[in-house]
Amino acid sequence: MKQPSLKKQIIIFLLQNLLVVLLIGGFIIYPAAKNIFELKKNIEQTHDELEQEYTKTKHLKKSLQELDSVKEVTAQFTSSTIPVGSELPMITLFEQLAQRYDIDQNLSLGTQDTVRYAMAKSNISDKYYVFSFLNHGTYKHHLQFLRELESMPFYVIIDKLQWSTHGSGPTNDVTLRFDALVYAHATQ
Repeated sequence: MKQPSLKKQIIIFLLQNLLVVLLIGGFIIYPAAKNIFELKKNIEQTHDELEQEYTKTKHLKKSLQELDSVKEVTAQFTSSTIPVGSELPMITLFEQLAQRYDIDQNLSLGTQDTVRYAMAKSNISDKYYVFSFLNHGTYKHHLQFLRELESMPFYVIIDKLQWSTHGSGPTNDVTLRFDALVYAHATQ
């Protein structure tokens, strides 16, 4: 058998080497590179998830640290409102206040329909009571009565005051009409 020429031997050798390189590249290097890139992608994804969890944990720790201040603010809110169902003690308190300042008082509590209408009108979802006052007395006594309402431990919100006088002179009676809104909180 005749040996192929040197040129053919070199070409065959190069083709064999090329085939070996392609086989090594196709069956060893490519899958390894593919696995490396998938691993890199998984590491980045895991890093992002851990970063998100760290951020959530950090916010949770901050929230837990601020919980005491939130409780203090909530306690302040609770102290500025009255408990739900304490309408009768409120009416008694307002009547005693009127007696203290020698004011003849007609007081009514808004019905549930009135309260619902007022809540729907003002888009307020909190519970509150509407007390309607019709007071007769001297101007000075009315001012003292209003000042006392301002100093109550809970908020008494008065939208507008309607004053009317009867007769003339400094000692004549004055009629004061207003609605007072008092927020209520649920009892635990």
